[in-house]
Amino acid sequence: MLTVQGAGGGAVVVRPNEGHGWLIEIPRPGGMSVAYAETREQALSLAKKFEVHGLVRVMPAADDGEGKFASDA
Repeated sequence: MLTVQGAGGGAVVVRPNEGHGWLIEIPRPGGMSVAYAETREQALSLAKKFEVHGLVRVMPAADDGEGKFASDA
């Protein structure tokens, strides 16, 4: 489930996808658009295109309770 946890002021959020790749969450009037990128670098590049004012937040992967993160796979 996607949330805007940690995103303030309409910032674009970049976070690891649970299975593979990265999600870019773009706030829009009345909702949120989501884009996908294979690598963190691609995700950050896309985020910069969506948010020209530099309000991009990179969120960490969720810990699975065993010290592993979704992005470690």
